[in-house]
Amino acid sequence: MVTPLFVEIIGEPEVGKTHLSCTFPSPLLLDTTPKAEAMPIIRKLHEDWRNRYVRVRSWKDVVAVLERLKEDKEKRFKTVVVDTSADLQNLAAAEWLEEVNKERRKAGKDELKAVFPITEYRWVRAKVDDFICEVVDPDRLGRNLVFIAQMKDEWVGGKSTGRRCRDGYKKAPFYADIRLYMFLEAVTDEKGLATGRYVRKCRVVKNRFIDKCSEEWVEYINPSWEEIVKITGLSPEEVVC
Repeated sequence: MVTPLFVEIIGEPEVGKTHLSCTFPSPLLLDTTPKAEAMPIIRKLHEDWRNRYVRVRSWKDVVAVLERLKEDKEKRFKTVVVDTSADLQNLAAAEWLEEVNKERRKAGKDELKAVFPITEYRWVRAKVDDFICEVVDPDRLGRNLVFIAQMKDEWVGGKSTGRRCRDGYKKAPFYADIRLYMFLEAVTDEKGLATGRYVRKCRVVKNRFIDKCSEEWVEYINPSWEEIVKITGLSPEEVVC
């Protein structure tokens, strides 16, 4: 059975998260960023980028992408990239608000300005969960899925801790097969002095195929699809590629 992989790539801006994801097998990029920040990356990497790039401004655009993938019987697109997953959740929240406020208007009630109470976020997350299942389930669309997550300042009790933390879809750590933290490492010369150059590295945060206590667990990999497949222990024929 061929296995679609769900990969989350986490990291600061400009470390190459989108670039890496666009080198995965036959990508379709869903740009959910407010300023279409992902477009220059896929434009640089793929000549047919116009067919591989979708500017997503609403949840209806997300639904349209799913319909497009259903029509893609030959699986011309093998990887769905969402840049970013936090923005995807925001679009799901906006769609939920629109649905709720439509009913509230009919009932003569005031419209909600935000998701309230906070427990109602379960319906928002249900929309994202359904999207994930639709894409990666081998009996449905059966594509690889990539969620890109930025970093943000950490706040606890209304105060900044001075640390940085992941800013992505809340349940992605549970669902993802592979989670990578991507960063830049300074290159030094033989004397240990900085050269002014950097290389991209990935720390493996999660690998559901290998137990962390196992000798087969790999802590760091070079950022490439081939390396990701390698650490799963699966053969290239066993994954969607």
